[in-house]
Amino acid sequence: MSEAEILKKLADAVVACEPETARAAAEEALKEGVDPVLAINEGLVVGMGVIGVWIAMQIDWVFRIICFLIRWHSGKWQTKTLV
Repeated sequence: MSEAEILKKLADAVVACEPETARAAAEEALKEGVDPVLAINEGLVVGMGVIGVWIAMQIDWVFRIICFLIRWHSGKWQTKTLV
């Protein structure tokens, strides 16, 4: 099965809310050597609509929280002054 067919199968399974089919397609993509980031972008995000936007926002918020916590714990922010 080609990379495009695997990603199409994965996207269709996610949109149709078929977790077992999606899991099988994801495992097949990894066995075929498809880059995991490509599988997420092409297979999971395509066609998700509003739910995809919501998931992307959640991932963005978690990433920002991690960055802020690293900065907070480093203490570097305490050395900066305002004008």
